[in-house]
Amino acid sequence: MKTDLTQDDASLNKMLMDDDELIAVLVQVFNEDDVFNMRAILVDRFGPNLRNDITHGRAGVGSFFSGSSIYLFWLVTRFLVIPHIKHWNALFGGDDTIV
Repeated sequence: MKTDLTQDDASLNKMLMDDDELIAVLVQVFNEDDVFNMRAILVDRFGPNLRNDITHGRAGVGSFFSGSSIYLFWLVTRFLVIPHIKHWNALFGGDDTIV
């Protein structure tokens, strides 16, 4: 936060590539492998660079069915589902072997 109590928005590129402090927080929340995967798929210019291609209109319709897009979908789904498995198993039975 600046002295005038304003704050700049952090872009996804900055969060995943440039800002070591933000990267450290992301590693604590997710893990190092997941942060690497997000960086490689979304913003690394040597990777699929999906974030920039999609937001800047360079992604064709077929790119949404690419291996990278499917992997990103799986990764985000995993982020959303894994935290709820213990609760699901408590309600409906089952084991926690996936977590």
